[in-house]
Amino acid sequence: MSIDKIEINPKQIDAIAYSFQLSTATKELRTIFYSDIAVSGSQYEIDRNFESFDQNIKFRNKIALIKSFRNYPKDWDSFGTEPPNETAVNNSIDALEILTHHELLPDKISPSSEEGIIFEFLINSNYYLLEFCNDGDIIFLKRENENPNVFEIDLNEIENKIFEMKYGQYNFALR
Repeated sequence: MSIDKIEINPKQIDAIAYSFQLSTATKELRTIFYSDIAVSGSQYEIDRNFESFDQNIKFRNKIALIKSFRNYPKDWDSFGTEPPNETAVNNSIDALEILTHHELLPDKISPSSEEGIIFEFLINSNYYLLEFCNDGDIIFLKRENENPNVFEIDLNEIENKIFEMKYGQYNFALR
């Protein structure tokens, strides 16, 4: 049995790929969706669309994970910790949008035992952490060569910290 043409839109592809989270299914769906584009577009444009599609799915999965932390019960870690609240969730989603724009996604996202949400990064053997606290505070920790430095930052400073993580302390102002 062969299929000549399937009518499907990008939102349906996202929904199916997100629901099943199968990379092979995602590749097949992308092939179906982009088959018409492939006729008129260059290979470079098609590859860029695939990368954008994959990035979009990763971003949506991370958003869903962050939102799921709101459903944690009080004392979720057996130490009396409150689950992340709307402030922590919203700040972490805003930061994730900025990070995604700069093509830097956290290696790990988890609820914090200090009541909030943690993003962890390992870049060039250096460890970085962004913590979005329930009270609205944002903590940036960087450990380079076993020397930890902790800073309290504002959401509008996230972009500078991204450049610092990606390019080093002194090169981030070159943008």
